[in-house]
Amino acid sequence: MRGAGLNRRLLVGIVRMFDNEVNINCQINKMTAYTGLVLIILAWLLQLMSNEKTMNKGFLLVYIFGVAVLVYDGLNAGVTTMGLLNLISGILAAIVFMRIRKR
Repeated sequence: MRGAGLNRRLLVGIVRMFDNEVNINCQINKMTAYTGLVLIILAWLLQLMSNEKTMNKGFLLVYIFGVAVLVYDGLNAGVTTMGLLNLISGILAAIVFMRIRKR
């Protein structure tokens, strides 16, 4: 029983340490996340302002760059799942960009 209590306290201490580290990293990386999201918003504005009914190449380039910033931010902050999901989103957008560029 005594060992279980020690393991529990050790686990709680590790979780608290990790939680504090994540909070510090989140505060530091907030600006990077904002930058990535603003780039994605600008990309959507470019697409919406375009009179074309097809994907705008400028939209895709700015979107990919914004996603790249979010991938960097997520991986740097230790939010691996979010970083990898953003990476998949960026790869898919890059594939669309390559297909459009060939036309």
